[in-house]
Amino acid sequence: MIKIDDISLLRLLPNFLQEDKEIQFLTQVIQEELDLINTRETNLFLYGDFNGLDEPILDELAYQWRIEGYQQTFSK
Repeated sequence: MIKIDDISLLRLLPNFLQEDKEIQFLTQVIQEELDLINTRETNLFLYGDFNGLDEPILDELAYQWRIEGYQQTFSK
């Protein structure tokens, strides 16, 4: 299976477009944005599965979000 991280937008184009400097620049900019989106997308899963998170991660999230009344001594 192909991973989205392994895909190069430039390599998907025909050879004559790959050689064009403007196309190279544009695909580089687009590729950087796609990579950023992909990186952020993996972080979204953190918020969707609180039941599956380890206690140190839950403690850190509670601290960062300033959850009122939360204590690290609470158990799951």
